Amino acid sequence: MGDDDARVHRPPRPPTRAASAALAAAATLLAGGCVAVRDVGASQPGGIGDVRVALTICADGAEGCGARDGPTVPEGTPGQVLLGYRVPAGARAPAAPVAQGLTFTGAAGYAAELQRLVPAPAGSRWVGYVSAPTAFAAAALAGGLRVEADFGLQAAAGQPFAGPFAYRPVVGVRSVTAAAPAGRPVACGAAADRPQAEGDAVTICVDAPSLSALRRDLAAGVQDVAVVPETARLPVRAGRFVAVPFRVRHGGRGGRTQLAFSASTSLRGAATATNPATVASSPGQEHAVTVTVGVPAGARAAVHGVTLRATAPGGGARSMTTRIAVAEVVDPLPAARRKTRAVRLDWPRDRRARYYNVQVFRGRAKVASLFPRADRRLVRLRPGRYRVVVWSGIGPMRHGRYADRPWVVRTVRVAPGRTISARARPVPVRLRR
Repeated sequence: MGDDDARVHRPPRPPTRAASAALAAAATLLAGGCVAVRDVGASQPGGIGDVRVALTICADGAEGCGARDGPTVPEGTPGQVLLGYRVPAGARAPAAPVAQGLTFTGAAGYAAELQRLVPAPAGSRWVGYVSAPTAFAAAALAGGLRVEADFGLQAAAGQPFAGPFAYRPVVGVRSVTAAAPAGRPVACGAAADRPQAEGDAVTICVDAPSLSALRRDLAAGVQDVAVVPETARLPVRAGRFVAVPFRVRHGGRGGRTQLAFSASTSLRGAATATNPATVASSPGQEHAVTVTVGVPAGARAAVHGVTLRATAPGGGARSMTTRIAVAEVVDPLPAARRKTRAVRLDWPRDRRARYYNVQVFRGRAKVASLFPRADRRLVRLRPGRYRVVVWSGIGPMRHGRYADRPWVVRTVRVAPGRTISARARPVPVRLRR
């Protein structure tokens, strides 16, 4: 059983076409007996973010898997593969690893047994999985069974994961019988690497690697990015632009990479832009990125999210959201009284009139004298009380003839507009006779 540490450190390589064909044709995999692992490694397909731990499970004694110790379970015996990972305590584990032709599900009991027998050091934890029942056929694993699991990085708030990513995979096996079904709890016994009898079944919790290798972590240099908003909430007026500041922190180990920035907002109709749009970054650097949001003039007062997303060439991305508070600005009342409002005066049509003379008085002062040809007119007035007199013009305007009496005489009140948008909207005033 087992393998040496040198074999575990080989870089991962994809399975050959022949191996894939063999696995697909066999449809029976090793679920008991002695297994080994090879081609263990970790990578970041996205450039930043999730770490993919890959390994190949193979039959002990097969080419590239070391000397055979002898099977513990005979050929054809139904069984299950046990798969565990020791990873950083904050790493987000997948629901199940991905394997060719074999399905895994989470097994918290297996992780607990590994912790009991081979305790994870401070800052690390065990994650366990168990496969669906299958039949032991060593020939089916001659080419190896490739297994991949993606773990999410997690660091302190506002900081990227600094690394390295410490990990160690482990593989075990157990047989399945009528008296020892596949759904039974995982029991490792007194020693993790020794067969544990369970009636007519047997369990080996650590078949590979060896216990001496298992106690040592493997390490992968990784890169990560943290997107940190500099403000929790920024006020902005409708119809204005707001610059939302972020900091992008690049951590880990490795060479320079290109980060692309994009932004979005929950405010419908708002435009967003980032400055800069891209940056060449190395671990240890920090960048200031600004998201400019154009708030529509008709936006209602509400709080909206603004998100900045940093993406690496491989597709790995990190993002964070802050908020902007859109509000219609309310002027103090004295200031509002000094501002004018658009007022649309509307009166009944006089069939005799070819034009009108609209006179607007505030007290004894005439503040407007207008000559519309239609029975309506837009005028800007300050808040207050006004007397509106409408005269009907008879004949051509150049003659200056009017009816003997005013067509309409009314008193109107213009209320102060408390918001910018309220003052922009015309106030309809119907002048009745």
